[in-house]
Amino acid sequence: MTVHKLSGAFFHDMQVEWPCPNCNQKTLQIIKESFVSYDTHDTRKFRSEDWFEPEMDSSIFSCMARCSRMQCGEVVACTGKSGWEQGWDEERNDIEYYQWH
Repeated sequence: MTVHKLSGAFFHDMQVEWPCPNCNQKTLQIIKESFVSYDTHDTRKFRSEDWFEPEMDSSIFSCMARCSRMQCGEVVACTGKSGWEQGWDEERNDIEYYQWH
C-alpha cells in the first residue's frame, strides 16, 4: 500500500485539494460523517491552567475521503494533527482563532 504525505492545512469547511491515488486528479473530498478529532493528552491536562494559550491546544484527527469522479470513486483514509491559528475578524475588529487540520 502506498502512503502519500499531504501538505497544507484545511479548516472547518473541509475543502481540500488532495490528489486521488487512483486517477491522480485533485478530486478527493472529505466524507464529513467520517471526520473525528480528539484532544491530545497535554491539551486535556493543561487546558484549565492560567498560562494555557489557544495556540497550545492540539488534537489528532482522522477521516475518510472519496474521489468525486464518477468513473473513479476511490476511497482513502487520512490522519493528522490539528491546532489553532490566530487571525483577525474584520467584522468584530478583534482577534479570532481558527482551527486547522
